[in-house]
Amino acid sequence: MGRIVKWAWFVFVMRLTGFLPDFKFVMRMRGFLVRPSFRRCGRNFQIGTNVSMIYTSNISVGDDVYIAYGSWIQGIGGVTFEDKAMLGPYTVLAT
Repeated sequence: MGRIVKWAWFVFVMRLTGFLPDFKFVMRMRGFLVRPSFRRCGRNFQIGTNVSMIYTSNISVGDDVYIAYGSWIQGIGGVTFEDKAMLGPYTVLAT
């Protein structure tokens, strides 16, 4: 899959599920659906609503990663979230 297609899939899933509340089940489902958008994505990925990511094809996600509501991640330089990483609400991460 190309970089733009991966990013478009991420945006599509986030908008499609954006109206759902941030319950654990919903965040896991959202994480499962956006898995193809990343370079690598481990199991039990949870992602909150209003998370924005750019260059998702340069982002690797380990196991048991949680990204909270409203975070903004720019992966142009590459981002790797190791196992059990957590990002708090409204975190900005630029590379």
